[in-house]
Amino acid sequence: NLKLGSGVAPVPKMMAHGIPLAIATDGAASNDNLDLWEELKLTTLLHKGLGHDATLVSPAQTLEAATLGGARALGFDRLGLIREGWLADCVLLDLDMPNTLPAYDVLSTIAYAAGSRNVRMTMSSGRILFRDGEYLTIDAKEAKTMARQAACQLHGGVSGA
Repeated sequence: NLKLGSGVAPVPKMMAHGIPLAIATDGAASNDNLDLWEELKLTTLLHKGLGHDATLVSPAQTLEAATLGGARALGFDRLGLIREGWLADCVLLDLDMPNTLPAYDVLSTIAYAAGSRNVRMTMSSGRILFRDGEYLTIDAKEAKTMARQAACQLHGGVSGA
């Protein structure tokens, strides 16, 4: 919404009225990246600044919106939390890096300081997809090539696509 100039969702008002919140990425057409960590930080900080209130939209609230809220928005009832019998979708972060030290408050550190460089492992339905910088289930180079080719076709061969 910010890139397109279409405003800012009134997240604090939505939460006050019990409206479910989900944080996700929107795609390159309206955001240019798919970095969920950037969205977490922006959501948490933006509303504090706009509302002139440091208590608005806490790290815990944004993390819940990005996990459980996202799962609920997509209609999943056993996703978004680590619980027995639920789908094992999770991300393992390394918080022992310069950008996240010292981590006095883990939720704040994740919301304000962590980034994609802190991701050490991703798992979907119990299957490890990414670990220590390596994609385990796809050929990343081939996937990038295919994405570039598809973008080129969509844009009619426009240079820079």
